Amino acid sequence: MAAPIAVITNADRDDGLGDEFLAALGGAEHKEYEVDSYEQLGEVTRTAVGDGAEVVAVVGGDGSQRQVGIALARSTARPAPALCVVPGGSVNLLGQVLGIDDASTAADAATSGKRRPFDVARCNDEEFLLNATMGFDAEVIAKTPRDRKERLGRFAFVVEAAKRIRTPPARVTLTADGETMFTGRATSVLVLNVGQRGTADFDIAPDAAFDDGVLDVAVMRCRGAFALARTMTQLARNRSPSQNDLVRLRGSDLDVDWSRQTALQLDGDGAGEATSFRISVSRRALHVCVPSAGAHSS
Repeated sequence: MAAPIAVITNADRDDGLGDEFLAALGGAEHKEYEVDSYEQLGEVTRTAVGDGAEVVAVVGGDGSQRQVGIALARSTARPAPALCVVPGGSVNLLGQVLGIDDASTAADAATSGKRRPFDVARCNDEEFLLNATMGFDAEVIAKTPRDRKERLGRFAFVVEAAKRIRTPPARVTLTADGETMFTGRATSVLVLNVGQRGTADFDIAPDAAFDDGVLDVAVMRCRGAFALARTMTQLARNRSPSQNDLVRLRGSDLDVDWSRQTALQLDGDGAGEATSFRISVSRRALHVCVPSAGAHSS
């Protein structure tokens, strides 16, 4: 018999995807939960776990998956309930990485798929599942209006990036596992729990794995539209950019210090500004559902 499945939907942002998922579940045992706001996701997840859910499926984008994933990682229930992604939102990177691209695939993952461990990282006082970025990248994500993302999808970020392309670099010092690994000027620092950024085909850190207890770091040094376009093109073609444009590092405990107040984003949500960022990772703190065919290699 299938494990009890909790299905969490947002009344204002479902667009019928929740109904598609419920239909795809067929006769699998499940219970529905509805939230009216993003902020309720953690509380409702804890309620679902208390009700005996062994799988918690959330309909939404990466930000919603993050909120539910964090609540599950903090849970003391045993066996640990697993997160099932039902991909909505404008990017859905977590769903892409796990091989879940629609309601049907999500239902397969929830009912007959495998459970895989997944690291959970922390930046200062907040956890994240996919990535934490600082600088230009974070500013673009934080400042892109929600209504534009809903209308334009990923292209909304391109529009915002074009407006901010002249953002000057700042001096950055990055320490990994107690050793200073980078000191210099940078426009963005990307800390990656999965190697992909924006889409599963755009691999910034090809060696990254979401269950190895190590974070991959990309320090973007490129400045200006031409250098940024050159670096992005090389990455898209699986070529290694020059170290003048991008520096790759790895570590489990990171300190990233900027010479000025700098924007931070976590899994697609703006998370304020700071000058110092302390980042660590808890290995295999969460379990996720993947389809019976398996997940992306990262």
